[in-house]
Amino acid sequence: MNISVSAQYRVNKKLYDYENYSHQPGDPYSPVAAGLVSTLIPGSGQMLSGEFGRGAAFLGGFIGCFGTMFTGFVYLDDDTPAFLIVESASFTGMIFIWFFSIIDAVHVAKVNNLAYRDKKDISYNFRIQPSFNISYLPHEQSIPIGIKLKVGF
Repeated sequence: MNISVSAQYRVNKKLYDYENYSHQPGDPYSPVAAGLVSTLIPGSGQMLSGEFGRGAAFLGGFIGCFGTMFTGFVYLDDDTPAFLIVESASFTGMIFIWFFSIIDAVHVAKVNNLAYRDKKDISYNFRIQPSFNISYLPHEQSIPIGIKLKVGF
């Protein structure tokens, strides 16, 4: 099963509305699991739903804000206005990214599931194979040979 082909949230979000989603057996991504793992590590829910680059961007933004906040604690004096600006902006950025990562992970899982279902419903396959019918009949001197074509929708 090739799931990654349908995991293109940037394209799929224009075609599918996550509000129309209801869980069905066979959905490859779990919105609940995506939200939960993004609660623990921002961006991991997107990665779990097949959007590695999107998840890495969330994780990188979170780590960048955390690094800026940590650097401010180490290198800035506690009583300067720069300290308050850097720390409050970094902390606000971390909280925003963390919260938005959870919501986005759920949306990504839902939209990519809808795209997967649609792709699975319109896909088709076919198989061609030779066919030999070898049966001994005393009055016939030929062996029936043919081709089988199996088509699935």
